[in-house]
Amino acid sequence: EGGGKIAAGFLEAGLVDKACFILAPMIIGGEKAPLAVAGEGFTKLSEAWRLTEVQYKRLGDDLAVIGYLPAKK
Repeated sequence: EGGGKIAAGFLEAGLVDKACFILAPMIIGGEKAPLAVAGEGFTKLSEAWRLTEVQYKRLGDDLAVIGYLPAKK
């Protein structure tokens, strides 16, 4: 809950081993909507971090997606 900039900082510094995203069945949208992860991002999908050992858990109407990030090279 620290915000997209803090999340990006931890990810970019290689300090994250495991991630958990909670998806709710709602659309917020808008240019000023808060981002789960801010930062530089990637220009190609092939460069993006792909979670491994992914688990899905239903939390009422929400869905938790939990997985591990690849080891940094």
